[in-house]
Amino acid sequence: MEASLLPSTEIREICQKTPMAVVPRGDAAKELEKEFQLRARSPVFVVLDAKGETLAKVSAEDIGVGCTKETVAQFPRLVAERMTSCLARGETLEALERAWAVEKTTSAGTALAARLEEQKDFRRLADLCETLPMDFDGCTSVKSALGTAAVIVMDK
Repeated sequence: MEASLLPSTEIREICQKTPMAVVPRGDAAKELEKEFQLRARSPVFVVLDAKGETLAKVSAEDIGVGCTKETVAQFPRLVAERMTSCLARGETLEALERAWAVEKTTSAGTALAARLEEQKDFRRLADLCETLPMDFDGCTSVKSALGTAAVIVMDK
């Protein structure tokens, strides 16, 4: 873990429960940025499950929103809380993508879109939206009511 986070009891406890690594900027980081489709200016925490699938991608910038000189000491605790909540998730991003690819249901699409939005992965969210069929038959095939309404205007 990064030196500034090491003194944190919360971070040490998480490191004892699950493997963690910090990759310094450089060639190794570039490979990981490609693999995990990272586009953040600040460091990003990628939380994986036991199979190596993505539970979450969290920007340090998002965790530290509103951080000031007075509150900077709370940052390691905030990181630990976010990592703990991510590790408690049931479904990985890849599982949500597989469910969407197979089912094409509104609930599968909504779950995937919510995770992408949470991770601020707007490029992948836009790609997902572009694949949605917007004609009547396409909407009904993914069990969406979008596009099924009609308006009838009657004159006396």
